[in-house]
Amino acid sequence: MNGKWLAGIVIAVAELLIVVYGFFLRRGKGLSWLAGYDPKEYSKAQNQWAGRVTGNYMFIFAASMLMLFWITLTTRKIGLILSALLFVVLTMLIFLIYVNYKMDHFK
Repeated sequence: MNGKWLAGIVIAVAELLIVVYGFFLRRGKGLSWLAGYDPKEYSKAQNQWAGRVTGNYMFIFAASMLMLFWITLTTRKIGLILSALLFVVLTMLIFLIYVNYKMDHFK
């Protein structure tokens, strides 16, 4: 078996786990697994909102990681890989800033 096949299988399993975790978050489960988030400190409406938004983000994160893995497997150009990684990291930072702002100003 080729190394790319093995990497593809590992990536597929990781993507599936990210999507399943996104479904758990959408249902409001697993919020305590998030770093620095304690569901007991927030109201039920805030927890539902955080679960819905974070679950949606997990789906977007899975799609962007799939793009990153595909670029990594098909090319060896470090600039392309770093730009894709920068895209993923920046979207994650923007998401975290948005969620923190929204949780502080939740109505």
